[in-house]
Amino acid sequence: MNLPLETADPPLALCLGRLFHGKTWGNFGEELYKGNGPRIFQSILKPDYGPFDGEVSQIKKNMGEIVNWIGSLDTAILIGPGPSRSVREKELRILERVASLKRVIIIELSEEFNKQSTQEVSKHLPHVDIVSFQSDFMKASLGHIPYNAALVISTGSMTNFERCPMTHFPHGKVGDHLDRMAELAKIGGKFLWAYDQSLEADFYNTYASDFLLEPLRRAERTAGIQLSADTFRHLSVAETQGCGIFHKWENLCDQEIVIGETVYYLTKGDRFSCFTSGKFPPHKITRVAQHHSLKTALVFEDQRSGAVIHGFDRIQPV
Repeated sequence: MNLPLETADPPLALCLGRLFHGKTWGNFGEELYKGNGPRIFQSILKPDYGPFDGEVSQIKKNMGEIVNWIGSLDTAILIGPGPSRSVREKELRILERVASLKRVIIIELSEEFNKQSTQEVSKHLPHVDIVSFQSDFMKASLGHIPYNAALVISTGSMTNFERCPMTHFPHGKVGDHLDRMAELAKIGGKFLWAYDQSLEADFYNTYASDFLLEPLRRAERTAGIQLSADTFRHLSVAETQGCGIFHKWENLCDQEIVIGETVYYLTKGDRFSCFTSGKFPPHKITRVAQHHSLKTALVFEDQRSGAVIHGFDRIQPV
């Protein structure tokens, strides 16, 4: 099917160029959620999608303990809540039970998911003030919003770090992530993190190919980029030592890719890691967190799916 040529997309071209040049990898976290990406991602959230189902199951099962731990905090910050179905089945199940809640701050990278999650929270919590940002949570500035301490919630296994190492646990990347969560929570706040420790790559190779190849399809339709998405396939590979699954684009033929004025010479079999899914054992996260002003308060694990619900108290820096 012939699709209309899209206008030039500098961020997409820059990401592709940096990946093919070898300057970085795992750098398509933002680009995956543009264009048709959000629609394709939502189609993945099926009952047999282990990480999603596992998180929902553990939240339901341990709701009483989670809410008691939250206590009387009046501000919640949702990091990347995703589509309406996700925020409805996870974050909102918790927030509806926090009687002291007065304010919800949403930070979501995807324009579409930011709209969906904001509408869903507004509908279910009409008595609460809502502030919404379409932004990378690492860059969002909340200095103008007055709050003393907050419940920060991050679900959906938001562990897609750029330049993640394959040969060792990414202490530095995890530490940077936890530092930001501690900063947002403030002293006396809480951080509830839902992530995944399963190193099973089969699901991604079975269900996620359309989603992970979408940036290449968009590039194919973008002025200033010359490539064919059909000359690549997706392959997800687990790296036990690196505690992650690395999602790769494998080149299927010798070819030349043109991005702007630069030509990249690709050989059949070349692989480029476009995205990374960190898969972290909770005992390693606990060990790292204690050096980043976060003390483990509760941990719930779903053995079937690998989903982990990990709660931290924000404490004074050591």
